[in-house]
Amino acid sequence: MIDRAPLQAVVLSGSGCGSTDAYGVGVLKALAEGAAPTVNGGFEPSIYGGAAFGAFNAAVMTADPGGGTAATVRWLEQAWLDGLCSTAGRPNGVFRIRCSPMTLLDPRSWLGNPVSTANDAAKDVAYLTSDLVARVRAKLLPGGSAGIGERVAAMLAVTPFFDMSPLRAHLRSFVDLSRVRSSTKTLMVNATDWERGIGRIFTNVDMTDAHGHDILQASAAYLVVFPFVNIGGRPFGGGPGSLATPLRPVLETFAARTDSLTVHTVYIHPPMARIPLGDMPGMLTGTGRYFDMVESLNVRADVEYGPGQAPPAPTGGRGATVTIHRYRPSTPIVDWFHMLEFDRTKTEAFIAQGYRDTKHHDCRAAGCICPAA
Repeated sequence: MIDRAPLQAVVLSGSGCGSTDAYGVGVLKALAEGAAPTVNGGFEPSIYGGAAFGAFNAAVMTADPGGGTAATVRWLEQAWLDGLCSTAGRPNGVFRIRCSPMTLLDPRSWLGNPVSTANDAAKDVAYLTSDLVARVRAKLLPGGSAGIGERVAAMLAVTPFFDMSPLRAHLRSFVDLSRVRSSTKTLMVNATDWERGIGRIFTNVDMTDAHGHDILQASAAYLVVFPFVNIGGRPFGGGPGSLATPLRPVLETFAARTDSLTVHTVYIHPPMARIPLGDMPGMLTGTGRYFDMVESLNVRADVEYGPGQAPPAPTGGRGATVTIHRYRPSTPIVDWFHMLEFDRTKTEAFIAQGYRDTKHHDCRAAGCICPAA
């Protein structure tokens, strides 16, 4: 069935690099306040898609805790600054390092709350010991065709050191799943099915009390760093692993349902031609540039939809008039040497840059698709 009313959508990229996804908050803020030249007709999206912490942004906007787009963007900004970012009492609100020397050797940890510090240390030692025993049993005991070197390499992991309970607590605080499920806005979140090697699009109906926060945590999981999340018996990891910018699922699903579709697409990277290559290749710089490229590499990646959520088959009609606005940082903001940093001051700067770049947006320079222009 074709809806003659124009539809607006927002797609929020995920970088898998610290708080850089807060850039999208600044873009949303400029759009909601009417400061951008691309929203002369108003900005009231009915569709939000996202990956990584872009999925968090999309989920909050779908739940609409502020009771309106502009108010909810302001609410989302505070969720970042007061929840996910660093405060005077903690390095961030996303993860905690188990048995961190910086905590155990800091006198303030023991003077401030010695009982809590001791309890955390004991729990950390027990958890890491249990995980190590399980890995030894799985990888080093006789059996299998792999050599001892390969087994030892397969046993190594950094994920056990990351305690994600701060993120889980903040997801419960900031994302009301019942409001997501009952929302008139459509949510489309991408997470990567690690077993099948494919992206999976989760929508409002998937945001159950049992699995909704797991889905958002999985989408935000930095692959090989943050732990995978078990959903439906399979491990899921970061959305950028398969689809950093889930634009195509939005187009596939809604272009056949309306005469006019406008998609505001927020990227975290400038065009590749404007990202410095560097004087000499290195491990971290090379890995970082690969992930910068993933955004363009996986545009055509296959994705899976849940039961009853597949895009409608083409009807043979003329289809929607699709406008795609592309918002990108004017200068690179992703720094892979600080990929786990959620510093409040830097996050405020990302939000401000998103606002500023969007306010001065130039469709021609950005390569926007504007059929009516």
